[in-house]
Amino acid sequence: MTDGAGGTGGLAWERQERILAAVRRSGTVRLSELTRRLGVSAVTVRRDVTALADRGLVRRVHGGITLPYRGLGEPAGGAPPAVFVGMVVPSVDYYWPEVIKGAQAAVAAEGGRLVMRASSYDPADDRRQVGALLDRGVQTLLAAPATAGAAGLELLRWLGGLPLPVVLVERLPPPA
Repeated sequence: MTDGAGGTGGLAWERQERILAAVRRSGTVRLSELTRRLGVSAVTVRRDVTALADRGLVRRVHGGITLPYRGLGEPAGGAPPAVFVGMVVPSVDYYWPEVIKGAQAAVAAEGGRLVMRASSYDPADDRRQVGALLDRGVQTLLAAPATAGAAGLELLRWLGGLPLPVVLVERLPPPA
């Protein structure tokens, strides 16, 4: 069976199981990587990802997918984590998967959990994603926000006024 683009990805449910296995293994997966691994077209991968997202099994982020919030780093047995850290990154492409994995490892080493949100290089979206993490009760925030222009500066001021530690990731604070 082919997907019309010469791929042999199999039946939709088989591809979707493989997609779920990949995202469970690494936490985030790029759509281009799924296209390559499954040997199907980008359109087929997008359809499969949409079906999984509609069922709440994955979350679409810029350039890829991640586990839904409730599943990312949840401790076994519902025990409260020692440390609850939120992270907002602008992409799951390029070097960001390695940054995310490093943060997950560091937080896990302290007995905590990391909840990750992906943004889209937009200050308003960054603020929405941070707000969602604050609603979840994170104790610390790692953020790689958009910093360009007046909106970026305003976002940095807002982050600096939050009542919890905020660590800028791969960003510099504005000059004093």
